[in-house]
Amino acid sequence: MRYRTLGRTGIKVSPFALGALALGTSIGNPDHAGSVRIIHKALDAGINFIDTSDAYGESEVVVGKALTGRRDSVVLATKFSRPVGDDPNHQGDRPARHRRRPARPGLPAPGPPEFEPAPPTRE
Repeated sequence: MRYRTLGRTGIKVSPFALGALALGTSIGNPDHAGSVRIIHKALDAGINFIDTSDAYGESEVVVGKALTGRRDSVVLATKFSRPVGDDPNHQGDRPARHRRRPARPGLPAPGPPEFEPAPPTRE
């Protein structure tokens, strides 16, 4: 597979990304084991770019399971949109201090992978 540079980052990504909205959720395949197999097939085919979100329910848990032992070879994109607490400073885009933590704290192991901070975007 030919890889492309992601913007001006120098990071090489596959021309195709795997969107995880339907993985481990009622929208698509709620079976975690089946969803992990889908992710592994994509990785084995050379896809190294996965997109998820805290709004996708169990998707982050499934992605975390699938990337166990393979995290260093994957570029993981996520969006921060859900409130992380009742405090007004925890509303809206996830506060910067929460961006280096696992996307869904408190989930059972292996839980979601950790994400590198990125500036929030709006479409």
